[in-house]
Amino acid sequence: MWRVDTAGGEPVRLTRGTGDSAPSWSPDGATLAFLRAADGPAQLWTLPADGGESVQLSTLPLGAGRPLWSSDGSKIAFTAPVDIAGGDTARAPIVADRLDYQSDGVGFLRTIRAHVHVLDVATGECRQVTEGDWHAGEPAWSPDGTRLAFAAGMEPDSDLTARAGVYVLDVTDRRNRPTLAGFATGLAGAVVWTADGSTLLVVGNADGPTGHAGLHRLPVTGAENIPAIDLTDLAKPLDRNVMAGAAAYPGGLPRLVDGGAAVLFFARDRGCTHLYRVGIDGGAPQLVLGGEDRVASGLSVAGGCAAVVLSTATSFGEVVTVDLTTGVETVHTHHGDNFADVEWFRRESLEFTISDGTVVPAWLIRDPGRTGPLPLLLDIHGGPHNAWNGVADEVHLYHQELAARGWAVLLVNPRGSDGYGSAFYTAAVGAWGMADAKDLLEPLDTLVAEGVADPKRLAVAGYSYGGFMTCYLTSRDDRFAAAVAGGVVSDLVSMAGSSDLGHFLAAYELGGWTGKELAAMSPITGVDAVHTPTLIIQGAEDVRCPIGQAEQWHAALRTRGVPTRLVLYPGGAHLVIVNGPPSHRIDFNDRIVDWVERHAGSPRPARLDENHWQRRLSALAERHTVPGAQLGILRLGEPNDELITAAYGVLNRDTGVATTTDSLFQIGSISKVWTATVAMQLVDEGRLDLDAPVVEVLPELRLSDPEVTKQVTLRHLLTHTSGIDGDVFTDTGRGDDCLEKFVALLGDVAQNHPLGATWSYCNAGFTLVGRLIEKVTGKTWDEALRERLFTPLGLAHTVTLPEEALLFRAAVGHVGETEPKRAPVWVLPRSAGPSGLIT
Repeated sequence: MWRVDTAGGEPVRLTRGTGDSAPSWSPDGATLAFLRAADGPAQLWTLPADGGESVQLSTLPLGAGRPLWSSDGSKIAFTAPVDIAGGDTARAPIVADRLDYQSDGVGFLRTIRAHVHVLDVATGECRQVTEGDWHAGEPAWSPDGTRLAFAAGMEPDSDLTARAGVYVLDVTDRRNRPTLAGFATGLAGAVVWTADGSTLLVVGNADGPTGHAGLHRLPVTGAENIPAIDLTDLAKPLDRNVMAGAAAYPGGLPRLVDGGAAVLFFARDRGCTHLYRVGIDGGAPQLVLGGEDRVASGLSVAGGCAAVVLSTATSFGEVVTVDLTTGVETVHTHHGDNFADVEWFRRESLEFTISDGTVVPAWLIRDPGRTGPLPLLLDIHGGPHNAWNGVADEVHLYHQELAARGWAVLLVNPRGSDGYGSAFYTAAVGAWGMADAKDLLEPLDTLVAEGVADPKRLAVAGYSYGGFMTCYLTSRDDRFAAAVAGGVVSDLVSMAGSSDLGHFLAAYELGGWTGKELAAMSPITGVDAVHTPTLIIQGAEDVRCPIGQAEQWHAALRTRGVPTRLVLYPGGAHLVIVNGPPSHRIDFNDRIVDWVERHAGSPRPARLDENHWQRRLSALAERHTVPGAQLGILRLGEPNDELITAAYGVLNRDTGVATTTDSLFQIGSISKVWTATVAMQLVDEGRLDLDAPVVEVLPELRLSDPEVTKQVTLRHLLTHTSGIDGDVFTDTGRGDDCLEKFVALLGDVAQNHPLGATWSYCNAGFTLVGRLIEKVTGKTWDEALRERLFTPLGLAHTVTLPEEALLFRAAVGHVGETEPKRAPVWVLPRSAGPSGLIT
């Protein structure tokens, strides 16, 4: 948890917990309440605002919910899970009479329900104030601190009707029970009291569960004829969806301003969540913070300012305040600066006119330095009532990776997307795929015709509703060379009965439970027509789009011979790609890039798997009783090279020192490759000639055969065809003249065969090459290698002298196949360096 001073200064870290969240200021600003999840479920803690120790307030068996202070700061209300049956139910049978027996991210609810609690800050007493076989929403305190308001579906058939009314509870008497305040036939969400306590502001749908959520003014009258209460939607003039905030759906709770005369709220406009102000008595909402490529969320109000988290085209999120009188915005954090050296491709805004006249917005991501036609990925958002926008996106990082590799990525907001009015929002209700497929395919046709996209290298991807559409499109269109379907929906009939929102989707989004219509929209109905290689990605604990949907699609493709791969993330719920473990989110992005590159991009092998090569190295070393080994694989490519390393065993069986990836091994005769590389560099530079006699560079050379002396060339030496006896390891000392002295003694070395007659391994010949390098460069062989190879390659631990190896973790040799023993130390004369001493 962090704090930043609105007057200026750098953010200050307040806590060092690993799971702190939901900070809430006390009314006097002296204390922060927050949730901390350490070794168990999140509990309620407080922290003095001016510093000090955190104090744990709650010890509830299943944890606490987001804290909400009463106006006098004496109490904190929250909603928390409660087992209404009590006792140990972990092994008890799961019994369900209703449809809401499971919830994504939780699993089977059994007898666990969410209920409102009130905690006395002074005494620590924590009291559950609601009870029953239903779930309470987050509470809101009345201004006088005597009542709590919340949304709940208390009716026995609320699982079928998707209704949740607004209830008020007087907490001054423990005997009181919640009473219905209104919204009896609607679906209520977040609630906020007006300043005088006479009215509630309710985010929700007043006439049923579909369409835009509004900001409704609900008088708290106590009247018996609740449905007759006039509900005024303060946000209605915008024709936009009010956003109370949720994972992947940015927004926040409404807040009163202007002494209670107005309220701030979030609504989504053209894919972006913006902040608006409207009078409590109604009128035209006014934009407070908005603009293209800006998404605001997380509202807090104090001192005439509103604070939000603002995401832009260049930052995933900054803390920003806006003066509610002047409109001046102040940015208090600068997280985006951390990525100043990262190449980031901004989303280019486009519009496409569909054949029926509908205009759909879109964004194109590509490297402006690349010319088409490019491989293109069509990525489809979820929902279906979510939306793309032009803001920097930390979830779909594969967009950036693909753009860097020369791809274009197309993001379209088809019919059903949020931010374009209620008619557009509901245009695909009851017609998933059938109403919006053309909104996705016709823009592809346009980009192909314009030369932006390569028609032979098209890929499609999507998650949740996007996963449904990916399966739908590949079952009805054969243009895609690769597909990635995540959070899959493949069979709407089984989905209706197995998802935690199945009944709601079938009844209100898909037009009813008629099997024929659901089957017609289902991708599985057309799976026989699928030929596109498909990667399927799913959270293993997903109950929103149950795992069986992914398994069914995978099995259908596999049995038909279509290339497919199923990837399941253990413990992952539906939003694993948003809030799952970083390792899963990284894997998600990597796999998409690899799959579409392999099947639709430029020819490129799959990403190197370091774990695979570590296992392979270990298996081979154990099979052949090798005490220790290293492996490195460097693959050059655009935009980045790939490097993986692995290590196994010990450097010395006598000492047991472990092999690491930065340990040193003597490479022996592979040193000849390095010597030859420097020699060939000098050939390229015209300073050595492969076919000129060596004596032209070394006139002092004297071999045992005078004719060989006159005729031997660099080519003979590098190809082991000189005929000079190679098994010569004369020690000529440790000085820089050791190679010069070695060459001076070659006159005494035998000639094994005529020059160029055959091949015979020749260490002495490579020492002679080393001396040629010294003569041409004016440096020792060691210096020449360091300057020409080691330094340019960044080899900080590569050495040419055995005494230098002692500065690092160095391996020793071993002999013996069954039980290898340390090998005897053998002579390592410096003069043998060019043929076998590099470490």
